[in-house]
Amino acid sequence: LAITIMNGTVNFDGMCCEEASTLSAQTYIPCGAPATEVVYSRRDRRAYLMCFACADHSVRGRGMKLVASKGDEA
Repeated sequence: LAITIMNGTVNFDGMCCEEASTLSAQTYIPCGAPATEVVYSRRDRRAYLMCFACADHSVRGRGMKLVASKGDEA
């Protein structure tokens, strides 16, 4: 994952949510919604791009940390 930062903000243009879809029981199928959040996983020690709904679930239910949102200062 390469998160592009331009002028102090995260560039989400053309980026999609990397969280697994609810349809992916046996294999990984990405959510695919437009990414609006950057979430950090302490377990994996990496950042993931996610849509708002997946990021909210990951922060509240999985203990991940919200790092940036679309439009926030980086």
